[in-house]
Amino acid sequence: MREAIRAANTIPFYIAPIFVQGRLFFRVMAGPVADSASAMMLRDTLIAKRIKTITSGWDVLATPLAFLLGDYANRGDAAARQQEAEEKGVPTYVVAITSQDGSTTYRLYAGAFTGRGDADFMRQILKSAGYPDSLVERTGS
Repeated sequence: MREAIRAANTIPFYIAPIFVQGRLFFRVMAGPVADSASAMMLRDTLIAKRIKTITSGWDVLATPLAFLLGDYANRGDAAARQQEAEEKGVPTYVVAITSQDGSTTYRLYAGAFTGRGDADFMRQILKSAGYPDSLVERTGS
């Protein structure tokens, strides 16, 4: 599914597995975006392109936490680490971080969570794959 979505457009997507009330769900997240207004515009774009076909109160969700898997000087290094993680069953995504001096680093994240409790399932996936518990506040664009 992720490959079909990526092929259809240029909007970045990632998968965020989450365990809710004893059941496993996979959130398909678009973005990241800067704020809720941008998120609503992105949702409207997805609807207009027929990538998203229904709306609900859960369409825009603030997910400030993610697991940090590393910072990289170039996108190629981040992509290589991303491929390695995905081969181990860890869904990841790369976010560009621009520093005050104008330089860019690339941060590799796993998951997107509203709070620490949401992250427990991904924490188990990371542990099984040999990654540290590195839940942080997500930054970048």
